Amino acid sequence: MIHCFAGCPTEAVLEALGLAWRDLFPDSHEELAGKVFRRVRPAPSPRPEPRPDEGRRRLLEAIWARAVPLDRPGAELGRRYLEARGLSLEAVLPGLQNLRLHPGLEYREEGKILGAFPALLARVEHTQHGLVALHRVYLSPDGRGKAPVGSPKKLTKAVLEGGLKGAAIRLYAPEGGVLAVAEGVETALAVREAAGLPAWAAVSAGGLEAWEPPPGVGEVLIAADGDERGVEAGKKLAKQLLALGIAVKLAVPPDGADWLDVLVAKKLAGRVEAAPGEEETDAQGTL
Repeated sequence: MIHCFAGCPTEAVLEALGLAWRDLFPDSHEELAGKVFRRVRPAPSPRPEPRPDEGRRRLLEAIWARAVPLDRPGAELGRRYLEARGLSLEAVLPGLQNLRLHPGLEYREEGKILGAFPALLARVEHTQHGLVALHRVYLSPDGRGKAPVGSPKKLTKAVLEGGLKGAAIRLYAPEGGVLAVAEGVETALAVREAAGLPAWAAVSAGGLEAWEPPPGVGEVLIAADGDERGVEAGKKLAKQLLALGIAVKLAVPPDGADWLDVLVAKKLAGRVEAAPGEEETDAQGTL
C-alpha cells in the first residue's frame, strides 16, 4: 500500500521511488497484455414449455359432445350441405370421422352474439397434444349453403400456444401406410371421393406446410390448392416429407382451383374419374 501523509498524489510517490503503476502488478500486466475485453451478457433463461388450457379444452369437448356424427339421424343439414357442395355421400360418409353437425352454435363477432346457426364441426388434433381446436363452418338454416354472416368459417383459439403447428383434421384413418392431405375439409373430402384415398385437412396453407405425418405413413399425396400460396405450401411440405424418406406425390389443380372445383367441374361435364390422379406431379426426385 502506497500513501503520502503530506497529501501529495500517489503518482508523485511512485516517481520518487522510480516506479510506475504497472510495476505494482507485474504478473497481471503480462497476463492482460494484448487481450480484448467485452461485456458478457448472461444467457437468457430457457422459455418454459407452453401448457395447455385444460378449461378451454373441456369447453371444446363439451361443444363437440353436443354435435351429431354425419351418418346419424339429426345430421341431415350437414349431409345436405355436403351434397350441395357437389360431394357424393355414398363416397365420403363411409369411414368418415372427426366431422359432425352441431344443431345450433352461437355465432360471435367482436364478442357479440349475432345468432345461432347449424354448423359443421371438425376436430383439429395434434399427435402429441390431442384436441387443440375446433374448426366451424356455419350453415344456412336449410343447409344448402353457408350462413349469411361475415365469416362463416372460423377456427377456435388453440388450447395452447403453437398447438396448431403440425395439427390436422383427421377425416379418415390411414390405409396401408398411404395418406392424402389437403388444406380444407371439403377439398379433402373431394380427394376421398375422386381418388378413394384416406385424407386429412390441414385447415390452411400455413397448416399444410407445417403438417406432420402420423407414424406408419410411408406415402403421401399432397392435394394442394392451385393458387400461388397453396402451391408454395405444397412444395415446401413435399421437400420436408422427402427428407424424412416418405414417398410424395404433389397434385396441383389447374387455373388456381382446388380439387373440389375440379371434381364438380368433371361431374358437370359428365366425367367422374379420379381428379388428383390425372394432373398430379410426382415429387420424388424433382423438388
